[in-house]
Amino acid sequence: MNRIPSHLLVSGLVRAANACGGYAVLIKRGAEERGGIILICRENDRETHLLELTLDFNDKMLWLPHNSGNQGSTVDLDKYLAKRQAHDEDLWVVELSIADAQRFADELLELP
Repeated sequence: MNRIPSHLLVSGLVRAANACGGYAVLIKRGAEERGGIILICRENDRETHLLELTLDFNDKMLWLPHNSGNQGSTVDLDKYLAKRQAHDEDLWVVELSIADAQRFADELLELP
């Protein structure tokens, strides 16, 4: 199965969020073709959580939530991002502010 290049997925996500009344901002640019993608989701400027793009056993892309002990803690999120970036220099990081960010991100992956 062919995977969508990371730069196209991130570009589409940013444009779609902005078109739907939310916003998405590129925090860190990764590798054009195969870089991993993490979304920093801020819903109504109150709740913060991370979604990370991964592949399931059938090579289908899906967003997995990062569960920390204190969800929304800036310190925990910053530590996790720093750790991921240290292990994956190709990582993309995007801040997404839109209602129901998980649903929005999931629906983006289902587009033809």
